[in-house]
Amino acid sequence: MVYFLIKINNDLANENKLLYNCIKIRRAGMKEKGFISSALLYGMLALFLVIMMSTLAILGNRKLSMDKLKENALTNVETGYARADKIFAIYDGLQQPYNNVWKDQSGNKHDATTAAVTYNTNHLVFDGANAFVNTHFSQTELGQNVTLSTVFKITDFTAGYNLWGTYDTVNKQGFTAYTTGSGINVCYYTVNGAEICAAVPQANISGTSQITVIMKGNVGIFVYVNGIRVGEKNATGNINYLDDDFVIGRSGINFFKGELYNFIIYTTDIPEEDINTNLEIDNAKYQIY
Repeated sequence: MVYFLIKINNDLANENKLLYNCIKIRRAGMKEKGFISSALLYGMLALFLVIMMSTLAILGNRKLSMDKLKENALTNVETGYARADKIFAIYDGLQQPYNNVWKDQSGNKHDATTAAVTYNTNHLVFDGANAFVNTHFSQTELGQNVTLSTVFKITDFTAGYNLWGTYDTVNKQGFTAYTTGSGINVCYYTVNGAEICAAVPQANISGTSQITVIMKGNVGIFVYVNGIRVGEKNATGNINYLDDDFVIGRSGINFFKGELYNFIIYTTDIPEEDINTNLEIDNAKYQIY
């Protein structure tokens, strides 16, 4: 009887040991499967993170590149505009006016204010009725040797639209540019009361164009379109400036109808090689031709 009980006890012990071993093996299998599942999960997560980080890095680098291009475009020294030390003010269409303020990129703090203009990608749109830009500096600050370099597109050549300047035909003061119906006139008054104008035919400025105007007191006015001299007029007597704000797109009740991409004002007369240097830069930025 005792022997029988001992045998039963041993059998139960063996069964418990076998059951324990089975459970142990099953747990080991579960751990192995769990490890494999966890490894796969972590692997997939790691791959996802790598893809995300790579994407963010690409986007970040692209943003930095675009920011750098924009910074270069807005810095006259980096873009290589000629005679940077003689730039009085520079307004660039690659920078959108903010709260109606169009920043002067020359560093001379001649920030302009805009009125009723519309911004479109890289230029300002003037409606010919209400839109203009006020630079808030007086014409008299410019001196007797001045260069105006601007990229624009006239969309209506009807006589009387004004591109820039403030002009007093009564007291014969100031300088301006305006449409004539067949092109534009670029003019200024001398201290002798003479009106000095250079005419530019419409055929020369029918699309987006760079126009450079050189005004030299007691010498005359010279006009270049896309690097080619298209008009000039000799003068006797210095420029008779009007002591009023220099305005782009308006003179009195006359406005400008078209697109303005940039406007650079120099307090010197720049030579033709510098005009062509600026043309290449402007063409790269605004696709003139």
